[in-house]
Amino acid sequence: MLSRKAHGFEMIRLLLAAVFIFGVHVAPAYAVTFDIWHTGMTRQEILQVAQARNIPLAKGGGLNLNRRYDPKLLAGDATSYNYQTTLFNHSAKVQLRLSPAKGGYGQFLYEIDVIFTDSSKNKDLRPYVTRMLREKYGPPQVVPDLVRQVLLWKPEPNNEIRLTSFMVTMQVNYVDLKIKKFADELSKSTYELPGNPVNHRDSGKF
Repeated sequence: MLSRKAHGFEMIRLLLAAVFIFGVHVAPAYAVTFDIWHTGMTRQEILQVAQARNIPLAKGGGLNLNRRYDPKLLAGDATSYNYQTTLFNHSAKVQLRLSPAKGGYGQFLYEIDVIFTDSSKNKDLRPYVTRMLREKYGPPQVVPDLVRQVLLWKPEPNNEIRLTSFMVTMQVNYVDLKIKKFADELSKSTYELPGNPVNHRDSGKF
């Protein structure tokens, strides 16, 4: 069980991390982007864009069968959203990953995953996507992997783009490493706002 002093130090550490990350990094010029999304967007900004463009967002790994924006499906907290779309006439799923709603901090987009879901066509699409990314970001690094083919681009020191393919599967991951690190630290943190129903005095009973 953490003492009140330890909780205070943890809160200060996370606050300084948030100021460092979002104070200098949230601007689109430093973000990694895919389509209409860029890392550093808040949860509210994501929902506003989705509503304006009638994007059929779903929470987590769920599915929006309405094929339109439906706020009823998005009520409550979530650390990821997804929607089905078509890219290059191929079926795909776009997944948006956010930092957790914890400790009083806002939620920020740190990863955009583009997963091509039509396995019968992925093999033909792979060379085109590779060439497109190469033309935009330059020659990639080849990441050693015994099973999959993994190509890595780093357009900025704290951004990375990975193209991962294995037989008939393929996905592209756009990651903001700074925000991801903050999200990971926040996920592990035990700091909670005053008034949280969790009673730390009971933690010693387990």
